[in-house]
This record gives sequence, C-alpha cells and structure tokens, in this order.
Amino acid sequence: TRTSRPPTMSGSCACLAAPSVAAMTALTLRPSSSSAARRRVLKPGARRGLPVHIPRGIGFNLGEAGDDKLRPEVEAAALIDDAASLLLLQDAMKGETSQAFLVLVAQIAMKSSSAKVMVAYGNFFRSSLGNGADTFLDHVLDEVIAGRHNALAAACARGGRVPKPVEIAAAAADLELIQRLCVSETTVLNWCRLAAKNASPGRVQPDSWLAAAGKLGAGGGVSFVVEKVEPPEDGGMGIGMGMGADVGKGTDAEAAAAAVAAGGGEGTAAAVLAPASAAARRALRQSIAQSWSWGQALPSLMKHWHDHGTGDVAAHSVLTWSLKTGLKGKANVNDDDGNDDDAAAAGDAWSAAPLPGNEATHAAVSDSLEAHTHGRAAPPQHVLVHGPPGAGKRWLLRAAAGTNFSAGLRCVTVPRAELRSLPELLDAIRTQPRVRFAVLLDMPLALAPYAEFHNELTAAMDGGGGGSWPANAQLCAAALGPTALKPGAEDDGAGGQSLAVRFALSLALEGGGG
Repeated sequence: TRTSRPPTMSGSCACLAAPSVAAMTALTLRPSSSSAARRRVLKPGARRGLPVHIPRGIGFNLGEAGDDKLRPEVEAAALIDDAASLLLLQDAMKGETSQAFLVLVAQIAMKSSSAKVMVAYGNFFRSSLGNGADTFLDHVLDEVIAGRHNALAAACARGGRVPKPVEIAAAAADLELIQRLCVSETTVLNWCRLAAKNASPGRVQPDSWLAAAGKLGAGGGVSFVVEKVEPPEDGGMGIGMGMGADVGKGTDAEAAAAAVAAGGGEGTAAAVLAPASAAARRALRQSIAQSWSWGQALPSLMKHWHDHGTGDVAAHSVLTWSLKTGLKGKANVNDDDGNDDDAAAAGDAWSAAPLPGNEATHAAVSDSLEAHTHGRAAPPQHVLVHGPPGAGKRWLLRAAAGTNFSAGLRCVTVPRAELRSLPELLDAIRTQPRVRFAVLLDMPLALAPYAEFHNELTAAMDGGGGGSWPANAQLCAAALGPTALKPGAEDDGAGGQSLAVRFALSLALEGGGG
C-alpha cells in the first residue's frame, strides 16, 4: 500500500516553508535587552510564534495572568530606557512628580529592598497629591502642553519661520515615548506591591495601606474607553507603529507649520491670543490622551503653542517676575473656568471699574494699552500716573490693564526687590516677540536723579548696554508727583536726567480715593 505524503516545496519557494515549532519558540522567547523586545508578548488567540505589540495605554490590561508571571523590574527598566531616550521634550519629565516617579521605577528595576521601594513610592504619592492634577497622566500632559524649554514650541510661539523637520520628528517620537511612560497609578501600585513581596526579606503591605494607595489617581482625569479606540488605517498595532516619525509629512502637520511661519516676528501685529482657558487646556489634554498614538496630536499642540505661547504666559494674564523663577503665572483673570485661588491671588483690581472721578484717566491709560496690545504704538508709549498717597494709582493701572486681557495683553508685576533685575526681565520678554506685555512696577516710583534705582531704570528705558527697550513691552508706573523733586527746585527734565521725560503719557490723579 502506498503511503501518501504531503507535497514538498523546492527551488525558490522553499524559503517560504513554515519553521518548526521549536524554532519558532526559540525565536519568540529569545531574551533581548531592547525596550521593544521586553514589551513583546503573545496576545491570547494570536497565531503561534507571531509576536504582536500590546498597546501600553493608561488603564489597559497589560495581559499579565497572575502575580507569579508579572515581572515589574523588566517593565520598570523599559520605562527608564524610554525616559533616557527623550530627544526634545525632556522638561515634561523634569518636574518634582515626574522625577519622583522615575526614582520609584528605578528602585523597582534594580530590585531594591522593600524599604527603599516604599520610601520612593511615598515620595511619589505625596508629590502627586500636591501637584494639582487628578492623575499622573494629567500632570505630565500639562507639562507637555506648557512647552517649556522646547525648541519646537518656542518656534511655534515666536513665529517667523517654518519649524524644522527634525524638530517635528523629534517631538512626535517623544510624545510616543511619553505615552509609554504614563503608566496608571494602579499599575505602579501593583508593581510596588510585588517588588516588596519578592524582596529579601519580603513584605506584604497592610490592607489599609493598599486601600489608601489605591485611591491615588482615582479622583478624576481622562477616562479611557478601550472599545472606542480605533487603530490607525495603516494597520499599526500600537505604540511606535502608527504615525511616529512621519508626522511631519502629514497634511495637518504641514498646515500647522505653515501657520507658524505666518505668525510673524518682532515688530509685527500678529500677537498671540489671550491665554487658553482651563477648559480649553483640559480638552486638548484629553484629545492627546485618547489618541491611538500621541504623536498624531502634534499638529494640535503646535497650533496651541502658536496661538497662546508657551510656559506660564500661555495660561496666565497676570504674571510676576523674579530673577530666581523667571516669569511666573499668577492668574488668568478672564478664565471663567478658573479656580477661586487664582481669583484671590489676582485681586479685584484687574477686573474692577474705575473709581469715581478717575474715569477719564482710566480711559486714557486703557486706550494706550489697547494701542500697544494691537501693535499700533511704536515705540511703546510708557505710562506714568502720579498723585497723592491713597489716590488709587496702582489700582487704576491694574484696572486699565485688565480691560485688554481678552485681546491678549499680559501684565507682569515687578516688586521692589526685583527692580535691579529689570534687564533680565526685558531679555525674557524679547524671547517672546509675539506676546504683548505691560510691565507694572509694583511700588511708588521716585523720579529724581538721586533716588533709589534711578540709574537702573534710566539705563533700561534708554536701552543701555547697546540694546533697546523691547517693542512688545510697555512700562506702567505710579509716582507721587510728575518729577518727585522737592518743592521750589528746578525741574531737571529738560536735561534728560529725570525719569519723567521718558514717559510718553503722564496723567494726574487727585484726592485720596483709596
């Protein structure tokens, strides 16, 4: 009896023959030190021997079957590699909470003692509670949206040139790495629990501790619905297989880059818009988080940076200056969705009506700032309001500035202690030429040549050091008198020594209106 055998392939078709099960098993389970290989797992129901990528989205089941099969030290080591690989968006992971997170995963990756792991988790826990965000993902995305020390974000905010393809590609790649880094608080807690359990000596955390730690990140934030997440049309299976480095070739990215180039540079009227509201930033954050690949959201980020700027300037109308912290946001006065703490910090003057009897002066200052905000005043027309103590000089300046916040004006308050660092403030303002600033000196000004800070102010207003006063900043100050000289003394303004002659608009307030 002839025994039938399956047909064999020969010639060039022989290379298509299926490998043996043993060979495929060895291929699939071969250890690798690369981050991508460590994430390669067999999806239940997949064809034998064909590894697939499981998306590392926040809140997704990563496919682990039980504690005995979990290897948190491998996953943690992969996250350290991802953080070290960031090209452009490193500042998104330099905040206190992000650094505490990286220290924690480093302890897990090194299989440290349970005590070291729990100390690191405690630092991460406390920092997460104090950063104002609902979840770690929210906090990291808020830092991404802020765009601090980000070359692409700075180019978008500044305008005048098309962002470089390398900047766009690097930012898209970094967004995908950051997507991997945003592991849910529940997953991190589970890793810590297992790390402590498997340590030598091991430790099992009390149920009350686990219950308390389990509430971290459960107070809100982005809700993920796995069923609504659609894969990209090209069939990519997750992180690193979607848009990625090709984002710069897409129509949306090209349109965003063209809009950035049309934004204009210093001296143009193409000023940035008013700060983005909390609701707008939350919507942008959620749209990024729910993208299949975060790199796909880069055009939306570029548009945000172009329209509103970067850092605290993008989120606040009122800022304060110090040499140590730079421009620090105080409040977004026109944000209807802002919190009560911001409103209290800003005070009532920014949105107040003029005091009785000061309406004409208020209107004159407001009109001057409006012309500056819309680029109609060149060079800037500095404003001086003078009058007796209690007349409401600085209140009026704040109220007049507040009427222009909706048009995009930012007001920077400078306390007395920081007046000597005014040149550094002006340097910071020059880096954002499309933002219109009102620089408000937060102290009564003495105008006489022998007065405190006279030389520093005159040098700054005259462009000392070979520079010039920035075209996007207008100085607003208050003083007791138009020259601050003693009664009967001759006005030295004609000689160019008094600060008074450097203010284009000098207005008087009478009486003590508060």
